[in-house]
Amino acid sequence: MANITVKKGRIIPDTPTIRKVAKTLAADLKKDKKLAAQFKKDPRAVLGGRGLPFDVQTELLSDFGRSTRLSICEVTCVCTGCCVTSIVINA
Repeated sequence: MANITVKKGRIIPDTPTIRKVAKTLAADLKKDKKLAAQFKKDPRAVLGGRGLPFDVQTELLSDFGRSTRLSICEVTCVCTGCCVTSIVINA
C-alpha cells in the first residue's frame, strides 16, 4: 500500500454551507463596520478567513456585485509552481 502526502489541497463546501456562510456574512457586514471596511478593501481576505476557497470566493463576489478580477497569481502549475497565466486545452 502506498502513502500519499498532500502538500496543497482544497475542500469545497456543499451548496447549503456556502449559502449559510453568505447569509451570515451579509448580516455581519451590516452589523460590523470594521468588517465591512475590511471586506471593501480586501474581500478575498475576509472570504478566505471564513474558509472559502478561491473559486467559491469568485462566485460569491460576483453575487455581491464585486469585481472578480485576479489581482495576484491564484493558480500555479503543479510541476513548476509558476503562475499560470493562460490555460490551453487541446481537444
